[in-house]
Parts: sequence; structure tokens; C-alpha cells
Amino acid sequence: MAKTETKPHHPDGAPPAEHPGVVAAPAPDAEAAARRLRAQLHERIAVRAYFLAQARRFAPGQELADWLTAEQQEEAAERPL
Repeated sequence: MAKTETKPHHPDGAPPAEHPGVVAAPAPDAEAAARRLRAQLHERIAVRAYFLAQARRFAPGQELADWLTAEQQEEAAERPL
């Protein structure tokens, strides 16, 4: 007599998940797009920080403050109204 394989029964009739709780890695294209978006954001922040430094005539000692302000400005610019 041949042994038959039985599958677990699910009350809702849905097939069992391959690996519950495991999320598939994003597609390579999605990863590349995410890297591009991060690079573009970094560039926009750098430009804002440059103009902030220029406005204060590049006086030393405020570089971090310029960067943090630029990040805040960029974040505010991205928020929907």
C-alpha cells in the first residue's frame, strides 16, 4: 500500500505559509531605487547645509548645526500639507 502525503488542514481553507513571519528580501531593483533615493536626499541636505553656511559666511564651528537644520528643512519640505 502506497503512503500518501497529507497536508495540514486550515479552517479557512487557505494553504499554509511557507515560512510564517519571514519576509522576502526586496527585489534588487527596489534596493537600487532605495539607494538612489537616499543618495538624492543626502545631496539635497548637503546643498541646503551649504547655503546655510554661505549665509553665515562660512564661519567655523556651526557645520553640524547647518546639517541638522538642513535635515529638518528637507523633512518639512517632504511632508504633505
